[in-house]
Amino acid sequence: MNNPFDYTPDAACEQAFRELIVKIESLKKSDCLDNINFCRELEDGKMLGVLIASDSCGVLHALYAFSGQLGNGGFYHPGFVGPVFDYLQPDGYFKTKEADISRLNSEISRFKNGPFSKIKSDYERTKQSLEAEVAEYKEKCRLSKFERDTKRESGITDEDEIAAMIRQSQFEKAELHRLKKRMAANLEPFAAILKNAQSHLDSLKEKRRTDSENLQQFQTAQRSRRKQEPKRNLRRHPHEDSSFRGRRMLCAETAACRISKRLASRSNRRVLARKA
Repeated sequence: MNNPFDYTPDAACEQAFRELIVKIESLKKSDCLDNINFCRELEDGKMLGVLIASDSCGVLHALYAFSGQLGNGGFYHPGFVGPVFDYLQPDGYFKTKEADISRLNSEISRFKNGPFSKIKSDYERTKQSLEAEVAEYKEKCRLSKFERDTKRESGITDEDEIAAMIRQSQFEKAELHRLKKRMAANLEPFAAILKNAQSHLDSLKEKRRTDSENLQQFQTAQRSRRKQEPKRNLRRHPHEDSSFRGRRMLCAETAACRISKRLASRSNRRVLARKA
């Protein structure tokens, strides 16, 4: 294939390019706000493309396009070819799915800051209350043990009192064990509710992640499909170089020119002229 960055456009291409310059100059003189914004952003530097192709009757046509978005029309402006795939169409697949993801974000935020936050707060408050009760009883057991140890160190010999201290120690240990079991039983309903809420939140986040990945893959696939799509409806250009006649060449000659210097006196940018 010929190098689009190192070639000399033919006369038809040059003529189409000059017509594009005239078209843009006329837009600059327009009082229409859309045209004013279009030209203002164009002067900041933008890639323009010129495509010359023949129709089924062999008649040549010049098509013009710009990269990205410009002015109020975004991808569209009268006299310029729009994108093959416009992912910004309000009712299109991309924007519809994007809106679904936005609704998911809002749903996640509402649930996380509302019901989930309350459920988690109730769980933490109940847990702290029960843990405080256990800690209080542990402190009571510690003081009781300290008292028993003091009596033993004083040389107590009364067997009934020693037996009573042993029973007291056993009871306190058993009671602490029962208290911990009651705490776990009382906390279980709150933990179950929190677990379900966390599972619901995680499922929303997972759906958001999956939908976002699918949308990204869709966008990538659309770009790839456009690049790989065969252009078999285009006829061979009459000015096609003979060295390419052995190959099935597209009937098209493109020019992308850096023409910012010629668009406005204040711009020093060039617009690339391209031929494919």
